Amino acid sequence: ELQKILKLHFEELGKFGMEFLHLPSMKKKFLNKYIKPLGLEVYKEWARNSGGLAILGHFGAWEVAGLFYASLGF
Repeated sequence: ELQKILKLHFEELGKFGMEFLHLPSMKKKFLNKYIKPLGLEVYKEWARNSGGLAILGHFGAWEVAGLFYASLGF
């Protein structure tokens, strides 16, 4: 059982490594195709005013979120 868990862990780690290396080449068109943000109007309101703090869960490829929001001008 432990060997199975370790194998799955290292498979996921390998996927993460490949995604991380791919981040610099991700274009806005690619990001918009695969990411559908919810509550974007809240971030826009924060940007117009004094800002805000978002406390979010860790779901999916969260490291792509920073790249996505940067592509929107945040």
